[in-house]
Amino acid sequence: MSRENVAIVRRAIDAFASAGTSAPIQGLVAEDVEWRPAFEVAGGTTYVGREGSERFMKEWTEDFDDWTLETEDLLDAGEAVVARLRQTARGKGSGASVELRFGAVFRLRDARIARIELYMTVAEALEAVGLRE
Repeated sequence: MSRENVAIVRRAIDAFASAGTSAPIQGLVAEDVEWRPAFEVAGGTTYVGREGSERFMKEWTEDFDDWTLETEDLLDAGEAVVARLRQTARGKGSGASVELRFGAVFRLRDARIARIELYMTVAEALEAVGLRE
């Protein structure tokens, strides 16, 4: 099941990276999927379901041009998958280039992503599943 979980997460990230808010993620995420962004990013807001997912993805990317998301590594953590991610973009208003490396924990249920937890660092994501770098 763990290898299957990694494949599901890879497909979901690749879909989001290529299509953004219109990503075809049906069948990869649970209907009641929860997004839990890092507190520093979203002020502790949790987004729920397809509608919440679309709202989160829009809010996450709307201030940027040339936005890209790259998977640097996926780690099987049993019932979860830890992702090492890299985001690059250019600010719409400022034109400034930005780069962010961060971690995410994908928790699966019945072969679908049920919860996505975003962390400012990969170390925090690993710690969330009881692992260390």
